[in-house]
Amino acid sequence: MNIRKELDTINKEYHYLNYIPETIPEAETYISVKDSICVKDMPSTAGSAILKDYKPVTHATCVQRLVDHHYTIIGKTAQDEFGFGNLEFTQNSRTKRCWSFVYKKWD
Repeated sequence: MNIRKELDTINKEYHYLNYIPETIPEAETYISVKDSICVKDMPSTAGSAILKDYKPVTHATCVQRLVDHHYTIIGKTAQDEFGFGNLEFTQNSRTKRCWSFVYKKWD
């Protein structure tokens, strides 16, 4: 299984990931991390263009705990700028919802 190729295919349609590493090792458990959480050597923009060049030098505590338990980080998930509201529109693109909402008109 080529996880990188699968992620690229999914991301082309849904735009969920802001960053996908060039190489992803084979692992039992994969996880993505929200863009506002620091992952060593991966861009952490918090959905903002002003942080586009920021790469943390250490993991956030929660990420380090995941790594210590053999999780493999597959990328950074898209978010609105600094988490202020709507996930649908992000800095890079418009995300596509993987489910449809049913709205009920209340009488």
